[in-house]
Amino acid sequence: MSKIRKIWDKKAQDFFVGKKIVGVRYLTEEEMTKFFGEEDWGSDKVPLAFYFDDDSWAFPMMDDEGNDGGALLTSTGDFPVISRAD
Repeated sequence: MSKIRKIWDKKAQDFFVGKKIVGVRYLTEEEMTKFFGEEDWGSDKVPLAFYFDDDSWAFPMMDDEGNDGGALLTSTGDFPVISRAD
């Protein structure tokens, strides 16, 4: 395993392990504008967001530049992105 992977594995474990999910929903339009900009900028994919017991949150993005929302694959299937119009 590479050094960079070990670093990011540790960061992910420190952030996620032990937290309890207390809410799950797709981002609101207000949140979409905050994180991805106005709708006419091209961001149309609304991701599913997770809210944790320590008031932190997480949601998938297309890439690490925040160009759009991302889908989530789970062991029982996927949760797609939805359109801002949905």
